Amino acid sequence: MLCIALLPYFTHAQRMSLGLFAGAAGYQGDLTDKGYDWAELRNAVGFVTTHRLTDHFAAKVNFTHCSIAAADIHSVAKKNRKLSFETPINELGMSLEWHKESRVKYTTSGDFYNCSTPYVSLGVGGMRFHPFVKGLPAESPDLKADFSRTRFMVIFGAGYKVGLGGDWTLSFDAATHMVFTDYLDGVSQSGRVNEDFYGYGGITVFRNFGTAAKKSWMDYSNIKQKPVKKSKKIKR
Repeated sequence: MLCIALLPYFTHAQRMSLGLFAGAAGYQGDLTDKGYDWAELRNAVGFVTTHRLTDHFAAKVNFTHCSIAAADIHSVAKKNRKLSFETPINELGMSLEWHKESRVKYTTSGDFYNCSTPYVSLGVGGMRFHPFVKGLPAESPDLKADFSRTRFMVIFGAGYKVGLGGDWTLSFDAATHMVFTDYLDGVSQSGRVNEDFYGYGGITVFRNFGTAAKKSWMDYSNIKQKPVKKSKKIKR
């Protein structure tokens, strides 16, 4: 209700963008060697809203649903262990973005347009997860482990935003999440005791309100400004 009530303000302030995100998610932890298990990437989708604070800074709120998975069969060192897992995740995050280039440029006529720029972000949030593990022996202590499935997280992000002109922006995004738990995969004592983390990358399509480009930068690249006509003085 609060977001609905504030929507006219954000729109009038010409600073709000709403976006849809789609991409792929992976993780690093007890069931991977080094890096992500590229054979077990899962889908990630979400909703994103940003609010431009200055020409270089923006606040972002995102809700994302994704799944992460891995299997020992893809590991060289752990193939004989034969564990596998899949974990669905729901997250709500808040981040501060810094854009290298100003997101808004102005022409001499006073019109504004959306420019392209790389960006980095830092944020916090909460996530809810539920791991499903296959292959654990009956005597494994992880089967009886009591751990919280709701976690605080720190989010590190980066990407590149492209002003498409009109009211649209295309963003190429990547983010890594520190969740301060070793149970994202449901395995801890049966593996190496070390905190897991997950990340995802993909594309976000934004619909901008007000601050979006009325025209793309290409529309202005060849504009020749007409000289201002001086008013003639009236002789008396």
